[in-house]
Amino acid sequence: MPRIHHALGVHFHQPPENIKFLLSVNREEALSILRCYTRPLRHLSNRAAAVNMSISGVLINQLLSVHVDGLEEELHVVLKKYASLPNVEVLATGFYHPVFPLIPEDDWKPHITRWVRLAERVGFKFNGFWPPELGFTMTMIPVLSEMKFKYVVVDGRYIEGCGPDGAYRPHVAEYSGAEITVIPRNERFSRILAGGIDAASFVKALKSETSRFRGNLLVTTWFDGENGDWIRGTPSGNFWDSFFESYVSLLEGDGGIALTSISSFLRENPPEDRVNVRTGAWRTFSNDGEFFTQWVGLEEQRRALARVWEASLRLKKIRALIGNGESSCAVELQVAEEHLLRAQTSCNFFWEDKWLHKVYEELLLVDLHLNQVAEKAGLVKG
Repeated sequence: MPRIHHALGVHFHQPPENIKFLLSVNREEALSILRCYTRPLRHLSNRAAAVNMSISGVLINQLLSVHVDGLEEELHVVLKKYASLPNVEVLATGFYHPVFPLIPEDDWKPHITRWVRLAERVGFKFNGFWPPELGFTMTMIPVLSEMKFKYVVVDGRYIEGCGPDGAYRPHVAEYSGAEITVIPRNERFSRILAGGIDAASFVKALKSETSRFRGNLLVTTWFDGENGDWIRGTPSGNFWDSFFESYVSLLEGDGGIALTSISSFLRENPPEDRVNVRTGAWRTFSNDGEFFTQWVGLEEQRRALARVWEASLRLKKIRALIGNGESSCAVELQVAEEHLLRAQTSCNFFWEDKWLHKVYEELLLVDLHLNQVAEKAGLVKG
């Protein structure tokens, strides 16, 4: 029986319209990214090796609608095939990929609900939640619990109140009477896999790091599935062709390690302790993640985020005033909300002044539609 259970996770995301944009300005780069979505399928079909995936709703939407010559398979077919594979566990996430702790709580459920509706249309089944950028706060627990998620992946650095082996166990976190299982993502092993390593060295490192612990251990790794030369592919290989194939072969002859889906591990190894999880996100470049410096470290980013909060509050007030009124107002409000959620895309803040204009462009459209609602409903603008 395996002692080390490796939940290998990859995260896929592209901001709104980015695939079409890249195809128009740099087709080769676009194709190298799109192959990151098709390549895993070759290695996961007709085998038992389990992989966990999180896919943003805005990316799912693009893959369903974009046709690209030069790929071995239509992208919408690839999505359907992932949904049909028993060894692929898909996790829910926010539709437009927001950093949840930074946006208004009123907007959390709209992001998640949109993702759920689209994912169900594709055929995905899901039990867990992946917070974009691993941005998590305990105040999210009641919403996630209400929406029937069994577990959430968090940055293991922020878990408090567990023993020395806590990085390799699931835990329970509670907030305001609601509970959820938290899965610690291992930063060190995630970075090793994303940066490039041979399978034998990785197996050796896993065993060495966990040798002092007893019982069944869960090592959860997660990284962006389309970023970096090692992931996209180099002349000497890529993660899936060079590492994954060798890794699976090694594990078939090694009874001490097995690839697993998170749900499978939890069925046999439910959490036994309760922990606290500090608010934070994963590490990016030189930014630690705990204070969200990548997204709000600059005054310009904070100003843009403040405008997002103002727009969200205005939408909430107008919606409360008109209630279940004229249907045309309801449609306008829905469109306004869509632009508000698009403004919250993490990439808009991540890339600083190169992308912050996208926040304001979306918020202009929010104001436009809210002004139209106010006029139709006889409300004073503002």
